[in-house]
Amino acid sequence: MAIGRLLLNANIKLLSPLLIGSGNDDYSDIDAILDEYNQPFIPATSFVGVLAHHLKEENFQYSEQDREFLEKLFGYSKKVNGQHESWQSKLYCSDLNLVDSAHLTTRDGIRIDSKTNIIKPKGKFDFQTVDAGAEFRLKLEAEYKDESFRLFVLRIFQTIISELTCHNDEKLGYEIPIRIGAKTNNGLGRVTIENHEISDYSFSKIDDVIAWLGGGKAPVKEDLVQTPYGKLNTDFVIDGYFDLKTSVIMRAYSSDPSAPDASHIKSAGKNILTGTGVKGVIRARARRILFTLFGYDNPRAEEIFSKLFGYVDEDSESDVKAAKSRIQIEETVLPAYPEELHTRIKIDRFTGGTIKAALFDTMPLFSSDIDTDKEAIRVIMKIENFDDHEAGLLLLILKDLWTMDLPVGGEKGIGRGVLEGIGAKIIIKDDEINIGKDIAQLTEEEKIKLSDLVVKLNNLVKSEEVSNATII
Repeated sequence: MAIGRLLLNANIKLLSPLLIGSGNDDYSDIDAILDEYNQPFIPATSFVGVLAHHLKEENFQYSEQDREFLEKLFGYSKKVNGQHESWQSKLYCSDLNLVDSAHLTTRDGIRIDSKTNIIKPKGKFDFQTVDAGAEFRLKLEAEYKDESFRLFVLRIFQTIISELTCHNDEKLGYEIPIRIGAKTNNGLGRVTIENHEISDYSFSKIDDVIAWLGGGKAPVKEDLVQTPYGKLNTDFVIDGYFDLKTSVIMRAYSSDPSAPDASHIKSAGKNILTGTGVKGVIRARARRILFTLFGYDNPRAEEIFSKLFGYVDEDSESDVKAAKSRIQIEETVLPAYPEELHTRIKIDRFTGGTIKAALFDTMPLFSSDIDTDKEAIRVIMKIENFDDHEAGLLLLILKDLWTMDLPVGGEKGIGRGVLEGIGAKIIIKDDEINIGKDIAQLTEEEKIKLSDLVVKLNNLVKSEEVSNATII
């Protein structure tokens, strides 16, 4: 029997759109999950599942007893010495309902053939997301039977708060590792925690029992604030700032007949650079770099590519037919670039004349005299538990973005989406390297650290050549 309960009350705020599908397709291919009042919510199963997966990672510095407590907190069902053992979870969570209101947006998506770089047949789909800014109520409760487990749960609650806290001023929160919902590696589901409060109800005290039964606050206890569990940093992050040299458009389509045929995509009323759009560009360039280095259709190149960007193999005869991408691209808000309507036509390449009924218009964003020291396009790439050669591959992609060789968005064929690097922060585990527009200002030590990562990728190519030579 429990001798007490710990309660974490907080608000969970969306820093980027949220995608949690209901399984229905009445309004899109993937409709957002709604409650009985037609309001979006976060199912407790989704939230607790994400917490359990994240907190059980090897990067956390738990003691052996802490690992045992963690299993008991979330519950388990497994075989030990041929015998089935199970333990009921000691954690209780309610569905996270809206604090106020939220706006749903329908987004378009496409599936690109990585070899031809064109849309796959029947590869167009759409899905509903909850716009950034929405807040949900969190009520997380855990029971304890002894003092040691109580102190453990307190530290876990403080760790959850720490892992969900947005530390940087710009509120992008790429340092927040806990994401909710689908497409989290494409920038969706980024959240932060606000207005958090921990209460401790000891059932050996009548006042605490009355407060818990009546939903009141428990008396304040001195040891509620505990040090969060430490975590080893195994991330590689590129946080790049770029100047827009031409124009850019990531298409969104309106049902309003008076609106342009295509305009730049918005979220919560602001123009954005979607993680999905940027990731598609980076994915295609990474594949091109690997097959240029290793040779076309080289199994080693395919292995490196699949391990980093994930894959789906419906024709595979093995049990493992898919793997999730390990590279994370953030969704970012664009500066207040002006937009301008462009009317375009489609030309018949054989006659040189206009194709009938092929008049259309688009509304891209254009570069302006915005102060680039304060406003710039931000591209953030992150790999958790990275290998050195994977970091080297991302550095080569950064170089292409930096030197205006890798445009982003749509209508690249007519010169849109060209970026020029003006600054970047590169995080290699606990090291941080800052790059200005003049790369020559890097110290020799910083140059060596970055070049060594690219060398690791080149060394894989050389070892592959030696292997092939041996086989021949």
